[in-house]
Amino acid sequence: MNEPNIARCAAEAEQQRSEFFECMDRINRVIHQSDDVEQMLWRVLESAFGMFGCDRIWLFYPCDPEAPTYRIPVEITRPEYPGAHALDVEVPMKPMGDRFCAKVLAADGPVVFGPATDPPIFPELSERFGVRSQLSMALYPRVGKPWMLGMHQCSHARDWSDAEQRLFEGLGRRIAEGLSTLLLLRDLRQSQERLNLAVTGSREGLWDWPDLDQDAMWWSPRVYEMFGYRPDELKPAQSTLVALASLEDQERFWPTFQAFLNSDEAVYDFQFRARSKAGEELWIGSRGRLVRDSKGRPLRMSGAFEDITQRRRVEDELESYRLQLERLVDERTAELQRANDQLKRANRELEHAGQELRHSEERLRLFIKHAPAALAMFDRDMRYLAASHRWKTDFGLGDRDLIGLWQYEVFPDMPDHWKEANDRALAGEVTKVDEDRYERPDGSVQWLRWEARPWHDAVGGIGGIVVACEDITAIKIAEQARRDSESQLQILFEKSPLSIVLVDPADMHFVRFNEKAHTSLGYSREEFARLCVFDLDNRYSAEEIRAILPKLQNSDWHQFESTVRTAAGETRDFQITGQVVEIGGKPLLLQILEDISERKAMERELRQAKDSAEEANRAKSDFLATMSHEIRTPLTVVMAGIEHLLHNAADPQQKAVLEMVDNSAERLHILIEDILDFSRIEARRLEIHREPFNVRDCLDNTLEMFLMQARDKGLELATEISPDVPDTFCGDADRLAQVLINLVGNAVKFTPAGRISVRVDRDAQNLLFRVEDTDIGIAQDQLGRLFESFSQLDSSLTRKYGGTGLGLAISKSLAELMGGSLSVSSEQGKGSKFSLTLPLQAAPGEGEFAPCAEAVSVVEPSPALILLVDDDPQVRKLVGLILEGGNWQVTTVSSGAEAVEKILEQRFDLVLMDLQMPGMDGLEATRIIREVEAKSGGHTPIVALTAHARIDYKEQCLAAGMDDFLSKPVNKKKLRGMLEKHLRDSVEDASSLSCGR
Repeated sequence: MNEPNIARCAAEAEQQRSEFFECMDRINRVIHQSDDVEQMLWRVLESAFGMFGCDRIWLFYPCDPEAPTYRIPVEITRPEYPGAHALDVEVPMKPMGDRFCAKVLAADGPVVFGPATDPPIFPELSERFGVRSQLSMALYPRVGKPWMLGMHQCSHARDWSDAEQRLFEGLGRRIAEGLSTLLLLRDLRQSQERLNLAVTGSREGLWDWPDLDQDAMWWSPRVYEMFGYRPDELKPAQSTLVALASLEDQERFWPTFQAFLNSDEAVYDFQFRARSKAGEELWIGSRGRLVRDSKGRPLRMSGAFEDITQRRRVEDELESYRLQLERLVDERTAELQRANDQLKRANRELEHAGQELRHSEERLRLFIKHAPAALAMFDRDMRYLAASHRWKTDFGLGDRDLIGLWQYEVFPDMPDHWKEANDRALAGEVTKVDEDRYERPDGSVQWLRWEARPWHDAVGGIGGIVVACEDITAIKIAEQARRDSESQLQILFEKSPLSIVLVDPADMHFVRFNEKAHTSLGYSREEFARLCVFDLDNRYSAEEIRAILPKLQNSDWHQFESTVRTAAGETRDFQITGQVVEIGGKPLLLQILEDISERKAMERELRQAKDSAEEANRAKSDFLATMSHEIRTPLTVVMAGIEHLLHNAADPQQKAVLEMVDNSAERLHILIEDILDFSRIEARRLEIHREPFNVRDCLDNTLEMFLMQARDKGLELATEISPDVPDTFCGDADRLAQVLINLVGNAVKFTPAGRISVRVDRDAQNLLFRVEDTDIGIAQDQLGRLFESFSQLDSSLTRKYGGTGLGLAISKSLAELMGGSLSVSSEQGKGSKFSLTLPLQAAPGEGEFAPCAEAVSVVEPSPALILLVDDDPQVRKLVGLILEGGNWQVTTVSSGAEAVEKILEQRFDLVLMDLQMPGMDGLEATRIIREVEAKSGGHTPIVALTAHARIDYKEQCLAAGMDDFLSKPVNKKKLRGMLEKHLRDSVEDASSLSCGR
């Protein structure tokens, strides 16, 4: 061979090597970029198809001469030459296919087939698929049976070159390597998926302790759920379990565990009490299996936690059964452990991936056996490989050994649809039923949720099925109860007599409403569904509703009133009550609408009637005040004149007449006071004071008024105060005295002979006054009228005893205003008992009064200067007569202006000021005097002396700057007592420095 030919051959050889490596590099990249078997095979064949320019390239499985048929799982072909994969057919292995397989399996590399080869291309290939030339080789992945890689040339008879055969051989070997790797990875993933599925579907919390020398474990999510924590809140460790355990069980943890490790036991079973995150006490059962090395030393443990809180309640009854079951478990576990050791010794030469796969399958069987769920594992013939204890319990199989038994022999009456589901699962389908009714042999009905799914062997084939069942009978019962409840609620919602709506806060549209909601407003259901709150509310604008919406959403219940437009355009009043509720994860406004139009109209009428009544009452009060003023002024003159004449009368007959006139004037005065008190109570203008007072002094002063009258009638008037009643209380002493005067006065008036007793007691809350007499008594049918205004029980009594019928009505009202009550019990002919109950509290610091103890040297004071201001000359004259003989000097003026002028001219010790005077009245004069004193200093006591007795007049007087208030008519005692009080206060103020030394 000449040099040019040698060079050309070398160049061609170099080019062929370059193309070979380039092609193999492309194939390697395709394989490395694939993580799925099928994806890798398609991509590799697609690349090879372009390299070789053939009509068809394919993969054949299984390359087994004994197989009845073969299939083409992957195939790349030209459209005009479809193959077995494209036509979706399985090709019979005989009569010629088995010879092809045998020859390929016997060869060490590619094999060429053509019309003249041995064996030749058989008619099935040439006639049906148009094959004229074929290049094939066997692939031997490390998992499963051999495959065959082949190429067809259909357009013409092709001679395959050595370079093509070498490239084809390299391609085949590389595919076999990639196929081995990906098949192993796929089987490993499927095994892991089966294990994960079993773990997540378990009710027990699984755990694994890979290294007993380290405090680090693996827990399944169910463990955290069992204790009520999130995974990020607990460290999976043995020390964490000790911390969660109760104090009583913490001391047992490590000694029990160490004793187990030192024993020959393979199964660890420990029960302890623990606290959940919510503080609930749990009983936890920890059960696991210990794995030891060849020398018997502990390596690792795996097991499960179970919440056995409920089970502990019946544990004593199940103790014997549990011991028997544990013995069987230990025996079976020992057998399985021995079998597992034999398998590990027999397969020690297998690669790590295969070992992990078998370990996963073994763990799955162990898990199924000890899982708290009803799980069973079957082979392709539906014979038991494993079954959990729960499976046996739920289906009433007792302690029967199921391993190797046929499922349809164990359950001869199995429903047909269960058998069909098992067949579909064996064909590769995952079948599940969420609700299935199962009638047990004893006739009871059980509802089950079950799932059947295939499990795969090491080569990817279906090895059998796993069936999981769950008893959902309780759930079904609860769901039916819920449906019944929802149906009842729906009926209540639709048939409610109140309008009920659900509103979306986002756009204020009505999401749901009942029949009453749209019919009460005159809308059809369709019309109402298109409306929103803004279309109906007649009081609030859309902006105002949006502004108050956050407040409604943040409150529990809300209630407000608004006006709503009906379909006819009418405006009606509604009361809207509601709260925010969450339905389907979305907040909605639940609103109950009540039509209150009639009530609002009635309220408006009542307000008008109330206003009219209050106006009439004000008119009555003004009339009574005017009449009181007009009566009090002349009555003051009459009473003062009588008192003066009585003081100077020497003739007994004249004195008796004057006393009768004085008694009549006093009765007239009491009548006026009763009418005014009744008017104040009706107008709610009566003021109750709360000041310290001595209850014994109050009672003594009251009874002192009736001692002479009782003695004249021959009555015994007795008092009794319980020793536990303190002296001083806080309350209105004047109003208390007014009630007691009325009660004691009535007793004296209506008791012809016998005894009257007044008793005072105290309980934890109240002060109790009881006035009991031996009077004529009151009939039971008339007791209810006793406290009515202007009511006398018998008109003859009115004529005999007198009175207006206001006394007891006023007394009862005063008792209630003071926070107490007034009641009566009586027996006709035997007497009556009135009970006054008041919530008076003892005054703080009782008995700790500290008046000035040292006497002050007494100097005869000079006469007090008093200025009397009144426009009525008779009043001025009689007041002057009353004040005769006292240590004071009285100056009189007739108007407010004259009073201001006198005050500016000289100093007075006290001013008696009338209110209603021509020109400047008493209030204006007082204000001017106080303004002058504010500038110049000093303070002159000013006492109102007026015929006005209403409480609002007293308030006006005090607000103008007056110091006290005295209503006409006045007698000598009242007037002098008022003067002495304010003149004494002035003296005490002047001597305060001496007392403070």
